[in-house]
Amino acid sequence: MTNLLHLEAQLIDNLSNYADELENKLLTVRGYVTEMRAASRKAQQDSVAHLSNPLNSFSLIRRMHEDWIHWQKYMKQPVGQQQVKYLNEQREQLPSSTDLQEAAEALYRIHVTYDLKISDMAKGLLNGRQYNVSLSALDSYALGKFLYDQQIFEDAGNWIYQAINWLQNKQNVLALPLQLDQAELLQVYAEALIKLKRYADAQKVLQTATTLKKDSFKLLIRKSEVETLIRTEPNAVPKLIKKRVGGKYEKGCRGQYAPATSSRLHCVYNSTNSAFLRLAPLKMELLQLDPYMVLYHDAISPREIEDLQFLAMPRLKRAKVVDQVTHRNMMVKERTSKVTWLGDATNAFTMRLNKRIEDMSGFTMYGSEMLQVMNYGLGGHYASHYDFLNATSKTRLNGDRIATVMFYLSDVEQGGATVFPKIQKAVFPQRGTAIIWYNLKENGDFDTNTIHAACPVIVGSKWVCNKWIRENEQMFRRPCLKQNSIRHTNHLIRIPTMYSIIFAYIVIAIILCPIKAQDEPIEESYSTSVSGMVNLLLLEAKLIENLNSYADELERKLNILKSVVPRLRAESDKAMTQMEDYVSNPLNAFSLMRRMHEDWTDWKIFMETPVGRSHATFINEHKAQLTSPTDLEEACEAIHLLQDVYNLTIGDMFKGLLNGTQYDTSLNALDSYVLGQHLHKHKNQHGASEWFAESSKWLMDHSLSTPIGADPVKMLHLFASALINYKQYSIALAILDHALLMGNKTDNLLNKRAEIEKLARVESEINPKPMNITPYSMGCRGQFAIQSSLYCKYKFKTSPFLRLAPLKKEVLNLDPFIVRYYDVLSPSEINELQELSRPLLKRNKAYGYGKYVVRKTRTSKGAWLERDLNNLTRRIERRVVDMTELSMQGSEAYNIMNYGLGGHYNVHFDYFDRTIDLEGAGNRIATVLFYLSDVEQGGATVFPNLKLAVNPERGMALFWYNLLDNGTGDTRTLHGGCPVLVGSKWAMTKWIHERAQLCTRPCLKTNF
Repeated sequence: MTNLLHLEAQLIDNLSNYADELENKLLTVRGYVTEMRAASRKAQQDSVAHLSNPLNSFSLIRRMHEDWIHWQKYMKQPVGQQQVKYLNEQREQLPSSTDLQEAAEALYRIHVTYDLKISDMAKGLLNGRQYNVSLSALDSYALGKFLYDQQIFEDAGNWIYQAINWLQNKQNVLALPLQLDQAELLQVYAEALIKLKRYADAQKVLQTATTLKKDSFKLLIRKSEVETLIRTEPNAVPKLIKKRVGGKYEKGCRGQYAPATSSRLHCVYNSTNSAFLRLAPLKMELLQLDPYMVLYHDAISPREIEDLQFLAMPRLKRAKVVDQVTHRNMMVKERTSKVTWLGDATNAFTMRLNKRIEDMSGFTMYGSEMLQVMNYGLGGHYASHYDFLNATSKTRLNGDRIATVMFYLSDVEQGGATVFPKIQKAVFPQRGTAIIWYNLKENGDFDTNTIHAACPVIVGSKWVCNKWIRENEQMFRRPCLKQNSIRHTNHLIRIPTMYSIIFAYIVIAIILCPIKAQDEPIEESYSTSVSGMVNLLLLEAKLIENLNSYADELERKLNILKSVVPRLRAESDKAMTQMEDYVSNPLNAFSLMRRMHEDWTDWKIFMETPVGRSHATFINEHKAQLTSPTDLEEACEAIHLLQDVYNLTIGDMFKGLLNGTQYDTSLNALDSYVLGQHLHKHKNQHGASEWFAESSKWLMDHSLSTPIGADPVKMLHLFASALINYKQYSIALAILDHALLMGNKTDNLLNKRAEIEKLARVESEINPKPMNITPYSMGCRGQFAIQSSLYCKYKFKTSPFLRLAPLKKEVLNLDPFIVRYYDVLSPSEINELQELSRPLLKRNKAYGYGKYVVRKTRTSKGAWLERDLNNLTRRIERRVVDMTELSMQGSEAYNIMNYGLGGHYNVHFDYFDRTIDLEGAGNRIATVLFYLSDVEQGGATVFPNLKLAVNPERGMALFWYNLLDNGTGDTRTLHGGCPVLVGSKWAMTKWIHERAQLCTRPCLKTNF
């Protein structure tokens, strides 16, 4: 069992390593949660303002596309795979169910043989001595279950009662993976009471169990059945506890034999058996004359004992006995020890010991058996037996066993006596002594008075060495005086098996009930709308809280280990300092056997159980709502578009400097790396190189709070390898140098660095592509010449209502006619329009190739509100009539738009080609564009051909004609929506068709 102590110490270290790995994972998760929760809460204070910044929007889309998938994989990844593997590898060395059964039998044997109280045993009081050890609830319950299965209900109930008492003490706590179901414990206790016909007591126990498990149908039925038994068997007599009265064997083990009084028994120095003994006589004590039995003191020295044990230890195997029927060696419960055989000529010491046995016994060792060294463990014993072999095939050559020599190689603190029940003689182990007795009478017959047994060891480790001397070679040493031999009558009856082997396992099934998340609408696209990205921000907040719950679960698991490992290690350290003494105590030995069989299996399950399975499932359930590769591609294109249109430098953008304004945000290495990848894919090597360079700079001073950032050196190596693939050798070299400063400088890495340095020397410089400045870009940058408005005035003549509330009108261009109206929508009207449209927003499409399709030229989301949807839309339509003096008959529904990250609409015409079927309403004669929000930077409506740019202003409306007087399209109205640099642009368009304007604005066609 000392090997088990060594193994348990290794398993505790392995569990501690698992806890360290769990803690590292927890620190990684907690670091990210802390950082992201702060950022998320700050963003939610004004989500629109936050997402109005393109860097925030891009970073959010990239995180939601990449990072949360990595987190899902990280959460699914089992912790401590190496430690679990180690535990699996050691499973074969753990005690089996048979080992645990034998350990339980051993404690029961000690209990019965020495008449010990179960309550005393549980608290470490053994045979009147208190030891610094006790049994846990798990130990007591295991014993109770074993005895219950053996139908020893009285003792089973007592052990289970001890388990219940242990759990009721608040100072006693079981580690979570090892916790007992108290209701189940109470039910087993009640079942034992029922078997003893103690129905009233069983009913009380079951009542307590039902309060712990109120929803247990099984417990309620059993309680009802017991109540029925109380009513139907009112006179049932409980089975009384029988007082155990020990037989001769038990009395001998307990030291209750009367002391010998014969005057013929004495102590002498034996100096007559050999010439050597005249020089070194042996101390001999005569114990019994018939059968002849002597005890030698100091027959073997401490050094010789240690040599003998050293030889025996690696060879010890389970002891066997000769079956009286089959005459074969077999393992039985009546003999629980381990043995090994040492040949007489093994070494000089064994030859010397055999010579000493000759001197002690007066017999020759020729034909005798080898030395048998035995060690008795937990409750180790050998039930009553004879040493003679009863005429088996083993006696034909050398005869039967005439005598037995037994050396005691250790003291035994309690128990372990050799008892001879028939003659009521007990010999207690004393290190260095040896007992000799004759097994055969002088006539060669069996001496049945030599029936003997090895009492169970209570506390201690019992070592003995046996030598069985055969009779045939003793012809001249002890002649056989045969008269009426009863030998070979085969009259011996094999001792019946005392205990049967049945042991049951308790399997606790944990049913995980996954909670199905409510279905939520799936976004078609995110980057194209700030409003859509607000939902994404809210989803990320949920994912952060989910990740935090996962961290809580990791922490709970870690706290369990942090509380348990020190206790396990303290017990292990205590045991390792005095291994033999530790396992010689039956309570320690049993607890060790049970722990190694049950607890470490439970710890294996605990370590293998994935942490946060439900949290990983939560991410999986929301996977469809995360950003797609298309979203990320569009976000990258948007950032590049902003850079191109507004002539921004990559360095400024990376650190949050947009068009001369510094914002409280910036990109990280992952963001810029993805942007570099995107540009590399689209053959913009210069731009890619700049973004990669920004990644490199960031990595020199920061670490990523993501799974990839858990190991900074590994992270840098990954980045360097990726950049090498993109042939960015100089940047990769800088990152690799930084990694080498942080990590180990292995020959392999240094060689790799030398290769990259060579490539970096010949790396060609990448020149930027020449910029192509278009009138559209100039308008977006505000580079058109400032035009003074033609005139401003109040418009109040077109309707009676305008006389009371005239409109502020500014004429921007006469041909084509373009005017701007101020304050045409109130803040409350704008808010209502936005609330109506938000749930309806979908990716806007553009007309091309005969159909409406999603195109990169138009990146926004839109919703259509019917003209007569409610009072607000009807009121706005009346206002449009007042503004334009045109009929709304046949006009289109209101198209409300929200522009997201870099949201824009490339230059286009609002009118259609004449070949298109206009469903009888005619072409778009005019456009009314309402601005529903201010935009901090960008988002202007530009007319490149007219060198006119109009910046958004909340509540303002822009009106222009799309057709010439003859009904043909006016190409001068070519216009576009500039990319939104910072802000959330909301707009509403009303397209008015020509047919209804027949009397309002007649068509003056010349060639049509």
